[in-house]
Amino acid sequence: MNKLGKSICVLVVLLLFVFQTANGLNALYFEPFEVDGIYYKFEHGGLCVTHKGYASTDYKNEYSGEVVIPDYVLCGDYYFPVKAIGDSAFYECDKLSTVVLPDSIKYIGDASFEYCSGLTSINIPDSVTYLGDSSFHLCSSLTSVKLPNTITKIYGGTFCGCKELKEIDIPNSVDLIGYAAFSGCFALKSLKIGNSVNLIDGSAFMGCDSLQSVYIEDLESWCKIKFVEDISNPLHYATQLYVDGTLVTHLNIPDKVTSIG
Repeated sequence: MNKLGKSICVLVVLLLFVFQTANGLNALYFEPFEVDGIYYKFEHGGLCVTHKGYASTDYKNEYSGEVVIPDYVLCGDYYFPVKAIGDSAFYECDKLSTVVLPDSIKYIGDASFEYCSGLTSINIPDSVTYLGDSSFHLCSSLTSVKLPNTITKIYGGTFCGCKELKEIDIPNSVDLIGYAAFSGCFALKSLKIGNSVNLIDGSAFMGCDSLQSVYIEDLESWCKIKFVEDISNPLHYATQLYVDGTLVTHLNIPDKVTSIG
């Protein structure tokens, strides 16, 4: 066999190897796969928790009760970190009651827990830097949530319709509260806003009629916030403003303040 013939044979063997390898990788790495009752795919630099099937609506209640997500999962011969909760991962899992997130999680996707009407509480670890749009939209039994000091934005609809949520502490890292982020949180009574928020979008607190108290750290930071509309301001509903823990009864605007949002 001449050199050209040998080269062609080698090329064919290589192509067959690549094809078979790609098929194997596709089955394990690019399609959702299940380990100990949790579905994963590879995204965001590691493993991403996802839903069963190709679409979030293919199955209902693939997750129920308490779900404990590990920080590492064995795939083949290697352990991979669990880095993300994918978009719509737990969509409409209304029998889900509790989720324990590991410190390896950095990303919580859009609509990740949307319509999880049985979810009552969740602690978001300090490793998380992104909390997606509508991530807890209509979690109607959610009574408490801990937000980490590592997220910078609360996007639109994040906690919209969480009608049992009673209090929320927005950390100093957050600079944006998005459209309708807490709209329909009818039981919300206490709200703490960190000193980095500079924009609160429309309808952010629409319908929060039970809101009584708003806590801020300093008046100067509060005066810098741009409220897109009247009902963006939680004081549209609340009757008590606390500055650094003290109830405001008389208001002295600091001399450095040149405008009020």
